[in-house]
Amino acid sequence: MYTTPSPQRGPAPPEARHRPGGLDLLLGESPMAWAMLALLLLLPVLGAVALLGLSTGALQPDPRWLQGVGASLLAAALTLALVVAWLLRGLRRQLQRLRSLAVTDPLTGVANRRHFIQALERELDLGRRHGFPVSVVLLDLDRLGKINRDHGYAVGDEVLFLVAQRLAEHLRDSDLLARTAGGELVVLLSHLGPDQAAAAARRFRTVLNWQALVVGGLGLAVTASLGVASTQDQGSLDVETLMGRAEAAARRAKAEGRDRACAWEPDDR
Repeated sequence: MYTTPSPQRGPAPPEARHRPGGLDLLLGESPMAWAMLALLLLLPVLGAVALLGLSTGALQPDPRWLQGVGASLLAAALTLALVVAWLLRGLRRQLQRLRSLAVTDPLTGVANRRHFIQALERELDLGRRHGFPVSVVLLDLDRLGKINRDHGYAVGDEVLFLVAQRLAEHLRDSDLLARTAGGELVVLLSHLGPDQAAAAARRFRTVLNWQALVVGGLGLAVTASLGVASTQDQGSLDVETLMGRAEAAARRAKAEGRDRACAWEPDDR
């Protein structure tokens, strides 16, 4: 059964994508972190004023004043520790965000081509060692260029995002959805052979066709030409060959009239 994937596989809305910079990377959006940083920067100034007062005789170093200085230094040390801890926490959070950006397509929110190829290489290696099949389904959106020309690239980008979102909702947890080119999406299907992958491709086609996409008040019927390729001989194919076969099958689907799924055949070019 196909189930709703984890949030990592589903794309985030375009307006939600934010790339902080500077101190935002470390402090985030917490007012407390910024307040502690301001206090930390203020303490050296107060210390310099106190030392200047001592040197000029304006301040009398009686015991009570020295106790106050000691308390201030202790407070400064505690504040410094809190700020450092907060900075480290923010740094860990931002490192996680940067790792996500490194493997994510910024337009659709799904995996990018580099991450997909790396994942496919690992899966093919596991398939060779353990004897299970690996399949890919490549979806080439039909007439995306016409949508861009007629309605603008912003509408075309939103179509890509919505298609990725719709597909992501119908994947197994073990599947991986990626954007590999302009209007191309690809799904990695582990442990599925040719027949099962072809059935999955037909299911993806139905998912796209069952309801028009609504973008900016426009109802757009979006279809795709799908190409299916699977490993044979216990996963003996390499990444380049497997992807090439999926692309060739998708080209045949487009040549035969679009809006269909084709499995790779030896005559495909």
